[in-house]
Amino acid sequence: MKILFLTLRTPFPPQRGDKIRAYNFIRYIVEAGGEVDLICFAETEADLESAERLKGLCGEVKAIRFSKARAALGAALALFKRSPLQNGYWFSRKLRSAVRSMLKGKRYDLIHAQLFRMGQYVSRERMPKVLDLSDSMALNLQRRMMLDRSPSFPLLFLEHRRVWRYEVEIARRFDASIVASPVDRDHLLMRDPSLRIHVIPTAVDTEYFRPSSGPYEHMVLFTGTMGYFPNDDAVLYFHREILPLIKRAVPDIKFYVVGNNPPPKVRALEVSGDTVVTGHVDDVRPYFRRAAVFVCPLRSGSGIQTKNLEAMAMGVPVVTTSFGFEGIEGVPGRDLLVADDPSDFAREVIGLIKDGGWRARIGLNGRKLVESKYSWRAVGKRLVEVYEEVLRGWGRG
Repeated sequence: MKILFLTLRTPFPPQRGDKIRAYNFIRYIVEAGGEVDLICFAETEADLESAERLKGLCGEVKAIRFSKARAALGAALALFKRSPLQNGYWFSRKLRSAVRSMLKGKRYDLIHAQLFRMGQYVSRERMPKVLDLSDSMALNLQRRMMLDRSPSFPLLFLEHRRVWRYEVEIARRFDASIVASPVDRDHLLMRDPSLRIHVIPTAVDTEYFRPSSGPYEHMVLFTGTMGYFPNDDAVLYFHREILPLIKRAVPDIKFYVVGNNPPPKVRALEVSGDTVVTGHVDDVRPYFRRAAVFVCPLRSGSGIQTKNLEAMAMGVPVVTTSFGFEGIEGVPGRDLLVADDPSDFAREVIGLIKDGGWRARIGLNGRKLVESKYSWRAVGKRLVEVYEEVLRGWGRG
């Protein structure tokens, strides 16, 4: 099976949700005997170098340099169209030309496009194709609108209306779409029950993320790409409303925020003395090994939270909200803890820190859940099954 794979970002190194998902999908396809050619954007010189490293995995890699100036102009011009502003932001004639050139020059069995921003380049192609929406962006934006009252709210409102219509329209043009969570699938099917949608969760490399037997510190950890509203909001909310409650019982508690590109409002939390904001780190595992508890107090967003799965794979107990729990086929109170009220959330964290036996049991159960349901081998097999179903529909199976 020969696949043309389109990703928004260079999927190496796999250090954020969309890159982790794309890289491991590609890796599994190749391990299963398939061939993959890749087209992606490269936002920096480092991304171009990373794309070169993928040539040992992929047959051909075309990384198109991304220009933020052109992207901003594209988003502005999209104001006068019906499509989402993010489509304008991520549209490139060079990338479109690269797609056409590769489709003309080679014979592919199937196209895989990650996110509708890349789906726009191939939605009209008359050949088998799969769209990985990952999650419902309309649901993501809808939840954000309930919290975000920044000056960008009017654009947010406009984008939500456009995405609500567009992500369903583009899904109809693909033979199958995949999402990471049943919640996102149901949100899309509510708007069009005829859509062909499969749930394929994001998984975890359970060999890379392994439990540690070392001692833990009075430290709670949050990881994730910063500069992304749901993550920024979660960190600020935790620091403002939950951390003070924990400090009453654990005065020396430290809150670590680990992730790329923290904005000034997150960086400013370090002034309090109880919070450490690291910015980019090459390896998050040392922070997991030190943490007593992993916290994921999301109040918006959509899709399955890879950060929670990584913590569970490391044997670190997770306390999250209902939003953070979505898509995880675990049992609250056994595999992880779920709390939406600040006082309840703080009580769960304090209990885990003070009761080492309970902490160990939750951590062990979380690890077992990830091993059984969220390994890349199990998830990759489901992806290939979707491909095979699509190809049979075209009489190619």
